[in-house]
Amino acid sequence: MKNRNLVALIAAASLVAGARCATHREVKIKEEGSATVTKETGPGENVKTTVVTGVVTKYRPGEELEIRPTDGNMHDFDLEDDVSVQGRSSWVSR
Repeated sequence: MKNRNLVALIAAASLVAGARCATHREVKIKEEGSATVTKETGPGENVKTTVVTGVVTKYRPGEELEIRPTDGNMHDFDLEDDVSVQGRSSWVSR
C-alpha cells in the first residue's frame, strides 16, 4: 500500500511539473547598442519588442520608421499596415 501511494505521488508531481513547463514563457532582455530588445518565447505566439529612445527622423505610416538616438546610431524599422505612431510621442503601437 505504501509503494502504491508513493507511485501515485510521483505521478501527480510529474503532471504538475509538466503542466508548469507547458505554460511557462521565457523572457530574454538584451542591450543592443542604443536599443533594448526583449524576446518572449514559449507557448503561444513568440514576441520580439525593440525599444529605442530618440528623434523620429522619418515616418511613413505602414511603410517605414527611422529613429536617431543620442548616440547617433540610426535605427530603421519596416512597418506593417497596422502599426502607427500615436500623437507627438515616439510610442509605436501594433
